Amino acid sequence: MVLFIAIYFLIYGAIHFYFYQKLRASFSPEWKLNLLIILLLLLMFLAPLLIHGLEKAGLAFFGRLLAYIGYTWLGIIFLFLSVSLLLDLYYLVLQLTNHIAKADLSNLFLSPLNRFCIPFGLALLISVYGFFEARNLRIERIAIESPKIPPEVGEIRIAQISDVHLGLVVGERRLNQIINI
Repeated sequence: MVLFIAIYFLIYGAIHFYFYQKLRASFSPEWKLNLLIILLLLLMFLAPLLIHGLEKAGLAFFGRLLAYIGYTWLGIIFLFLSVSLLLDLYYLVLQLTNHIAKADLSNLFLSPLNRFCIPFGLALLISVYGFFEARNLRIERIAIESPKIPPEVGEIRIAQISDVHLGLVVGERRLNQIINI
């Protein structure tokens, strides 16, 4: 378990560092804003631990509030990383092509600002879409016929529910709504 947590925080920390480097290269914030950004990123990095601690301490309201913010951030930064790495790959291919073919492809290069804003904007859009999509439950009915089920048994119904993520954010009330549907 300790190894899992260490690897998780190593990777999650590296993602935050990557995000910070992209942000800093794009905006070059002054030192006060830079410090604020570092503190916010540190808070988001530590959010899973803080949420767990708040929940264990019986401070469910604050844990839930931080869970909404921290877990939403986790999704956004993962989406940012995914899109940003694709853009970095595009940038690398352009640089290699530029170097090997001695072609001037500079008009295809994106500025550091665009290399930050495009992934971040897409991450936000996908997150908003995901939020509304998660609220829209779908029921899919599949009829399975099997000679292994004797006819005298009649119809058997099986309900399978996935990706509920029960915890501070999705609680008993939401679970009951899902069950009723």
